[in-house]
Amino acid sequence: MMTRFPILALTAVLAAQPAAAGSDHGLLWNRTGLPAVFPLQVQTLAGDDRSLLLTDAATGEVALAAFIEGGRFFRVLVPPGSYRVRLAPGDVWDEDAEQQTGAVELPSPLTFEITGARRKAGYRIDLREAGEAQITSQGICQTLRLNPDSLGQPWGRAQPTESDARAAVLLRGDERFPVPEYDVVSRPCD
Repeated sequence: MMTRFPILALTAVLAAQPAAAGSDHGLLWNRTGLPAVFPLQVQTLAGDDRSLLLTDAATGEVALAAFIEGGRFFRVLVPPGSYRVRLAPGDVWDEDAEQQTGAVELPSPLTFEITGARRKAGYRIDLREAGEAQITSQGICQTLRLNPDSLGQPWGRAQPTESDARAAVLLRGDERFPVPEYDVVSRPCD
C-alpha cells in the first residue's frame, strides 16, 4: 500500500501540469452528431499554427473545430455536408468573430459527399503560398477484396464448432462449404 502512494501522488502531479505545446494538434470537436468519414488535409508552413473552423453552409451553425500545428502533417475526417472553411492564425479563435487578421476564409463552401459508387470526396488545402489558399480535390476510394482465409477447404463431413469463425456455411447435401467473406479496402484517390 505504501509503494502505491508515491506512484499515485506522482501521477496526480503530472496530470495537473499544463499540456505540452502542440498536444492539441488535431480534431477538437465535431458538433454535427454525424460520422466523420470524408478527408480534409491542410498543409501549412512550420510555425504557422492555425485553428480550423467548419460552419454549415446552409444554417451557419458551427460544425467542427481542429487545431493545426504549423508544418506538421494534418488530416482530419469530416462529416458529410457543405461547409464554409475558416483558418485563423494561432491557437485561439472566436467562433463568433467576423474576420480575424491573417485568417483565411475560403470564398465558397466545400462539399463532402459520396461521389460515384465508391468514392468519398474530400479536399486538400495548401496554405504554404503567401496569402493564397490552393484547393485540390482528394478522395478515399473503397473496394471489396475477397478474404482468402474465408475460403479454406470445404468442411466435408466434419462438423464445425460454435467457436469456429467460419461456422456460417451453405449446406449442399452432406457437404458443407464456407461462405466467402469480403474486406473493405480503402486507398487515397483523386
